[in-house]
Amino acid sequence: MSYWLTFIIAVAIAVTLTPVSVILAKKWGAIDYPGGRHIHSKPIPRLGGLAIYAGFWIAVAMMRGWDMYIWGLFIGSTFMLLVGLRDDMHGIRPLPKLVWQLIAASVLLFFGFQVNTLDLPLIGTLKIPRVVEILFIVFWVVSLVNTVNISDGLDGLAAGICFGAALLLSWSAHRIGQENAAHLTMALAGAALGFLFFNFHPAKVFMGDCGSMFMGYIIGGVSIM
Repeated sequence: MSYWLTFIIAVAIAVTLTPVSVILAKKWGAIDYPGGRHIHSKPIPRLGGLAIYAGFWIAVAMMRGWDMYIWGLFIGSTFMLLVGLRDDMHGIRPLPKLVWQLIAASVLLFFGFQVNTLDLPLIGTLKIPRVVEILFIVFWVVSLVNTVNISDGLDGLAAGICFGAALLLSWSAHRIGQENAAHLTMALAGAALGFLFFNFHPAKVFMGDCGSMFMGYIIGGVSIM
């Protein structure tokens, strides 16, 4: 399957299912109300991340040759989505949320994700001890999860950033022959773009923590791949 077909499928699914996520958000009470740090003037549903998740994984499901990296991403990102969904609907305090993020990031360690060497200018290639490698992978993924989560404050901002980052990663992966990683990031770009049709100002729906933490997790995991 071509990269562009992966992209188009993800866009189509996200566009189709984002209105469904709005209905679910209203039904489940996942609504952002005006006031406090929220600058919008009317209540906005915040479960758009469900459509992003569906658009991404339905497109990826049509790829051939799933390997253990993709299975690791699927299990870990689904867990991350559920944590975000719980936070969107009922709220999770910062420390427990961080613990769940650390657990989700650690899932990747059981599916072959590794960074065992580091190339540095003027120094060359360094061998990384296993303990440092584990800490780096978990720190990297959790950092990106929270980077996207924190950026989700203005209409279209987080999804727009992830759209651009995914396209850049896809181009980079294609150049070094990482076909699966290129497909994954094209699927993420497509899902982000499909959601953006409803998230540009004035936003009709927010992605919520389930969306921002999911997208950060995928970017973190694929960039390690």
